[in-house]
Amino acid sequence: YSPEKLAVCEERLSELLKLRKKYGDTVKEIFAYLDECKNKVDSIENREELKAEFTAKINNLEKSVIKQASDLSRKRKEAAKVLQQSIQKQLLDLGMPKAQFIVQVEAKVGENGKPVCGINGFDTVEFMISPNQGEPPKRLRAIASGGEMSRVMLAVKSVLAGNDTVD
Repeated sequence: YSPEKLAVCEERLSELLKLRKKYGDTVKEIFAYLDECKNKVDSIENREELKAEFTAKINNLEKSVIKQASDLSRKRKEAAKVLQQSIQKQLLDLGMPKAQFIVQVEAKVGENGKPVCGINGFDTVEFMISPNQGEPPKRLRAIASGGEMSRVMLAVKSVLAGNDTVD
């Protein structure tokens, strides 16, 4: 019998009981908590590396999004030309021979000069019209009268009838 060994064992047992109360009911749970704490400390110590890694991932994703949005924008601009010409022909048939119809596709740009991309890309599409010869084209929604709006809508519906599922 060694009183020193007994004191060391009792002290160790007391420490284990304190750890069980605070960090888990079993030694396995206590060590799991220890591992979790070590991981947190490692992530704090390596935050600059993690920050650089995440920044690189963000940059790669931004490039991918901008490329996809650019492809979408290019396709929109091509389709806008076709739509514009088709609607212009329909307006001629609807008694608006001097009207000029424009489908304007422009990129939204942020304060930093970079394109602002959303779920539908970075373009804004606006229908512009000059109902009379010599007038500059303006936003359709701002200047069109009720009769002009009806004819433009009929022209749009006529052009898009093949793609529209509504009768």
